[in-house]
Amino acid sequence: MDSQLIGSLIDDILDGNATAAKDKFDSAISVKVSDTLDQRKQDIANSLYNNVEQEEEQEDQEEETQQ
Repeated sequence: MDSQLIGSLIDDILDGNATAAKDKFDSAISVKVSDTLDQRKQDIANSLYNNVEQEEEQEDQEEETQQ
């Protein structure tokens, strides 16, 4: 989270601006969740791609040993 956003969020809470604080909190959490989901998607895609690549290499090695 951006430190400026956090400071503004705290100021809103202390000033009793619940609506503004909620909006800033929701925005900050939304960005955090979105970033985490994007990273997880990349991890899954890499995992799937690497597994396919490894399986193809194993099949190639098996074919070579059978010949």
